[in-house]
Amino acid sequence: MKKQRKHINLSRITAFILSVAMLAGFCPQGVSFSDIPITLPKVNAAENKSNPRIVKDSSMDAGQKVTWDCVYFGSYPQSEVTSKDGSIYNALKNATGWDENNDITIGGTKYRRLKGEDATSATSDEEGLYDWKDNYKTYHYFKYEPIKWRVLNRNGNDALLLADVLDDQKYNTNYVGVTWETSSMRSWLNGYGASVNQPKTDYSRKNFINSAFTSTQRSAIKTTNVVNNNNIDYGTAGGKNTLDKVFLLSESEVYNTDMAAGYGFVKDYSTYDEARRSRCSTYAYAMGIWYDADAGYTKDNGILWWLRSPGFHDRFTALVYYNGTVYGSGYEVNDCNYGVRPALHLNLASSNLYSYAGTVCSDAMKFSTFCHSKCDRKIFCFLFQFMQKLWQAGKSERIYKMCTVFSVFMQYHNVTDSISTFPMGTQFRKGSIYFINFLFIQSQSASDIHSPFPSGSLRPDSPDRSDCGGYPDPASAEIREKASVWRQPGW
Repeated sequence: MKKQRKHINLSRITAFILSVAMLAGFCPQGVSFSDIPITLPKVNAAENKSNPRIVKDSSMDAGQKVTWDCVYFGSYPQSEVTSKDGSIYNALKNATGWDENNDITIGGTKYRRLKGEDATSATSDEEGLYDWKDNYKTYHYFKYEPIKWRVLNRNGNDALLLADVLDDQKYNTNYVGVTWETSSMRSWLNGYGASVNQPKTDYSRKNFINSAFTSTQRSAIKTTNVVNNNNIDYGTAGGKNTLDKVFLLSESEVYNTDMAAGYGFVKDYSTYDEARRSRCSTYAYAMGIWYDADAGYTKDNGILWWLRSPGFHDRFTALVYYNGTVYGSGYEVNDCNYGVRPALHLNLASSNLYSYAGTVCSDAMKFSTFCHSKCDRKIFCFLFQFMQKLWQAGKSERIYKMCTVFSVFMQYHNVTDSISTFPMGTQFRKGSIYFINFLFIQSQSASDIHSPFPSGSLRPDSPDRSDCGGYPDPASAEIREKASVWRQPGW
């Protein structure tokens, strides 16, 4: 399924030489979316919006290339306005009359201001995160721009639309068990009151739907019967079905079903599916979105985004990983660095409220990732299996050296799949620390464990890593609970 590279580049050869040398003891240990115009183009006829076109393409990780028609509908803060933009920046700095959402309209254009202390998550000088430069009280300014939606499905005048990541919000602001029905995410997206969500927060005034759409546009959004199925692998209860105008996609809408395949997504959860990858706006980035810079990603090609389905526990929520795999085990509901990709059903008969936005293709999200070639997998498996033998032999000093090997190897190969291959964090420059800590926790918490990986945690059914003999499953409750802090950006 994975693309085979024809050539081995210099970095791969270097990584292998370093790995062998370390094993032998020779080495010392040591959006702005560019394609969104400011002005809406002329409205095209509804006939221009059709279902995704899917063609086989062996150059793609997913084995297929998908093209979606797109529409502009509504608007939301996206690109940042800085001093380089001249007079408008000074006008925003000196403006009065900002509303309770910190929005203002100047010269017919709407803007939002944001300071770090009001973001979902804010930090400074951390790779993969917006840099607030240790000043969290000064406002930054963002311009409202048309939202570009891809058409996942069209049935007559009904179109299911999906946007790229527009914001950063916690799935639920409290770390407690919730379903889609009771999550703060649902209330924030739809502008519900305090009685609807578990945290009892009133979102009737500050929310997504009222910020993104006028009252007339909201009337063109259909109320959807949102089906909340149980988690596909773990059976965690999905809760009651709901009636919402705006929602997040579910597991079954991004993999495992004919419906997901019809939207352009591959059925296998573990495939590095370009169609499932997302970019984010600069505003979402400033709100707290994190991307794995160490793995070579940017905010334009690799953002984690929430699904509405529960994870392995009701305090965890499933999501799509930055490489396009589906992480059904989920992350904690109150994690603060993951994206919101709104979805909705639009009545295409309201043709004066939206405009045709051309097409987008999944090949724009192609990215060279780890374990794509057989050579990559063999080198990785050699290191991985050797570490297991060292553990069984009780040679802890060699494990420390192997941790360094992994760190170097991952850095040279832009590893993008840590959660699929290790029960640890995703900041690979700290990979050694994570793995040592994981080994320590295992040795302290389970006396019957004789390898770094609990019995039953290897998954030999993975089509992409069957030649590795499976890979560690980070989804066990014990590992997820104890390792959660390691995944936090900036840790």
